[in-house]
Amino acid sequence: MLSKDQMLGKYQILDRLGSGGFGTVYLAEDKLLNRKVALKVPHHQQDEQSLLQEPRIMAGLKHANIVELITVERKDDTFFMVMEYVDGESLDKCIRRERCLAAPRALDIAIDVASAIALAHAHKVIHRDLRPANILLTAEGVAKVTDFGTSRVLATQDLFARTRIGSPPYMSPEHFRGRAVFQSDLWSLGITMYEMLTGTVPFYDAVPVKIAQAFQTQPVVPPHLKNQAVPKAVSEVVMKALVVNLG
Repeated sequence: MLSKDQMLGKYQILDRLGSGGFGTVYLAEDKLLNRKVALKVPHHQQDEQSLLQEPRIMAGLKHANIVELITVERKDDTFFMVMEYVDGESLDKCIRRERCLAAPRALDIAIDVASAIALAHAHKVIHRDLRPANILLTAEGVAKVTDFGTSRVLATQDLFARTRIGSPPYMSPEHFRGRAVFQSDLWSLGITMYEMLTGTVPFYDAVPVKIAQAFQTQPVVPPHLKNQAVPKAVSEVVMKALVVNLG
């Protein structure tokens, strides 16, 4: 855990932005360049190959809607990633504050995210944890995908990512079975759109497997029936993303 005003090489820690299962993100100032950056410090610092997995994936993903990786460094025996600082908020916080987003705004965000994911998929990268908490919104409203810590590269011989890892409310049924494919990211985007438009996910349960079971045994209420302000055509796009892959 880094403390406020602590120096990590040339970076001065200004604040703690958040923490997840794999690492903690800090707001810092590059004292040489006089600019703010985000530092991601993994919780587990031992395995060099594991530490380099996420940055190596991100290094090949240059896109306006993906948070940029600047470099990786190791100072005072601490390995960390130096990333673009997005001066805004997460989509998760935005939804919690506004409850529902207007359809045109939700579509703009979804298009940004879809563009980012298309680039990742073109590089054979599956995100596997696409959700509002991992989508940052700039002050201008541009969406940027972040946190590729659970991402994997699907090589030609790999039909799917075998590890069941991610956030259950946003995981597709095949992802729950340990068979995540590129389509699984589109499912997660569909759930994210659903939440933007209605303020909630289609199903939630404290027991994760029950969420997957619900999608296969219960009909999803279309967004336009939960929020009458949602155009039916937009609702249909969301429902198309949530078609269960039985493969």
